[in-house]
Amino acid sequence: MPNYCNYAMRVKGSHEAIDEMEKRLTDYDHTPHFWRVFEADRTDDVAPAGDGADMVTEFNGYCAWSVHTCMNEGPASYATDFADQGKSTSLAKTAKDLGLEIEVFSEEPGIGFAEHYLYLNDGTAIEDETEFEEVWWDRDEYETFADLDAEYGLTARGITEEKFGDEDYVSIGGYEWDWAF
Repeated sequence: MPNYCNYAMRVKGSHEAIDEMEKRLTDYDHTPHFWRVFEADRTDDVAPAGDGADMVTEFNGYCAWSVHTCMNEGPASYATDFADQGKSTSLAKTAKDLGLEIEVFSEEPGIGFAEHYLYLNDGTAIEDETEFEEVWWDRDEYETFADLDAEYGLTARGITEEKFGDEDYVSIGGYEWDWAF
């Protein structure tokens, strides 16, 4: 069983191209497709598209290991490993083939990283990764913030009790999800 990587993806383009993107994300019998994407929930028209595109759609879900592994090419990716089968695609190829703009943010707290990918029609491409961590506060195990802090050194990293608010966890690192479109 892999570590799960949660992602949010925005796709900008025509209705038909976005429908094709959904097939590539969700249907292993479709050629081409992405590998080991376990969930891709679709929300239509999350933002006005502008620029003559029909819509902006958001997909939220999770995949095996990382977005890189399941949706990109290169070392340690399924698209590269299974390229000889002719069924693989990648975000960059899909963006180009379908005339889409695609942006993805992901978080994988098990290994401790977050990803950001952006492919725009003007040739802009971002393929980036940074550290990401979630600290969970089990109040049965750590009755006070001081107990939790002693274990994880949170105040030295700028994390205070107030950061938890009403939540049982805080996120450290990762990206601000400021969408390009």
